[in-house]
Amino acid sequence: MDYLEARQLAERVCHQLTPHCDRIKICGSIRRKKQEVSDIDIVALPKTNPVKDLFGMVTHHEREAGFVNAVNQWEKIKGDAAIGKYTQRLIDGHKLEIAIAHPDNFGVLTLIRTGNADFSHLIMKIVNSRGFRQDGGFLYKGETMLSIPDERLYFNALGIPYIEPENRDADAFRNYKWIQL
Repeated sequence: MDYLEARQLAERVCHQLTPHCDRIKICGSIRRKKQEVSDIDIVALPKTNPVKDLFGMVTHHEREAGFVNAVNQWEKIKGDAAIGKYTQRLIDGHKLEIAIAHPDNFGVLTLIRTGNADFSHLIMKIVNSRGFRQDGGFLYKGETMLSIPDERLYFNALGIPYIEPENRDADAFRNYKWIQL
């Protein structure tokens, strides 16, 4: 689909999910402003409600039912909106991919889900070469999980310049010879 159609569809999805999210961001090819878009990529941080035991102690948090219901209105391809980290849905004949974030990894997921694949591979080379690792959607330095609520913090943690989404490709770091890949 073309960029404008994809953007409108993504904005419609965000409009439906926003009341049930603390944060939400359109990612992928749309964020990179590509003329042709194959799917809709969204990163969402759903609102949660505490679940208490018989003694009134909070045992865990559940995603707000409004978020789950909004996602479940679209035909399921895979993934669970209630408990999963990722789900694929079908909306108006187009694939919708929703990465479900935690407050500490919203920036990590935003960066990775924005892509492109070549750029993400370059980032992972930098991650590994600088003693970091990425696991389960979180960024670690040694055994310490880093809180990355914004993708600019991801770039800062790695000590590399922020690259605008529309410039994220295999050549993104060509002007930065000091970055070893």
